[in-house]
Amino acid sequence: MLRAALPAMILLVLSPAMADAAVCRVESGERVVPLVELYTSEGCSDCPAADAWLAEAARREGDAAHFLAFHVDYWDSIGWPDRFADSLYTQRQNLRVSRTGSRVVYTPQVMIGDATRVRWRGGRSAGGEAVQLLEKLRARRAPVRMRMTSDQDAGAVRVTLELEGADASIGEAWAWVAAYEDGLASTILAGENKGRQLRHDRVVRAMEGPWKFTGDALTVRTRLVLPADLEPRQAGIVAFVESPSTGALLQSLGTPMTACGGE
Repeated sequence: MLRAALPAMILLVLSPAMADAAVCRVESGERVVPLVELYTSEGCSDCPAADAWLAEAARREGDAAHFLAFHVDYWDSIGWPDRFADSLYTQRQNLRVSRTGSRVVYTPQVMIGDATRVRWRGGRSAGGEAVQLLEKLRARRAPVRMRMTSDQDAGAVRVTLELEGADASIGEAWAWVAAYEDGLASTILAGENKGRQLRHDRVVRAMEGPWKFTGDALTVRTRLVLPADLEPRQAGIVAFVESPSTGALLQSLGTPMTACGGE
């Protein structure tokens, strides 16, 4: 049985094969750690403000929440090909929205749990909806216990994810693992943002899943292949479990990649 621990508690151990290679282990706690998803694009003139909001929110929240920026590809043919875009992220956005009975997707679009049209403008002092949703999620007891072990390996990161239901009513859930990168910048030469230099944090660079989880103990082993230009010192890993029917977040877990063998 996985034991409860403080969110983002990291234990470093020595690998039997390589005594100088750090292996990272992180365990979830009793309360839900929220996950914020931003659907964005370098081709969208309204997106830089949301990108900046996400970066600031990630710095402010620290380990109290996780953030992922999914760059969608439907702007690529309009004027500027986003080098971080992936059709899989567009599919995820469409799936998340379809669960609510809607077909309308847009950028920038912020989602927190089963809320897919989150009003992100307005900071903590302004009582923005995003802040309220984060506080609401953090008050919930997590129905899933998570433990993640990860280490880097020749342009990839190996991840072992262990899940166990803490609530008998969990039903069916999906588990995912994503690698993100901070401190990215692009000079835009065409499209709505022509002439601008855009900065990005928490950009999803690789993602694997979903794995079906029904509450019984489950161990998943996967290997995230990382882009050749990814800088481990600016990267991290986030695993999360969600309801496939509503998109509600059950739990999330994350760690900087530098704690897992990064240089």
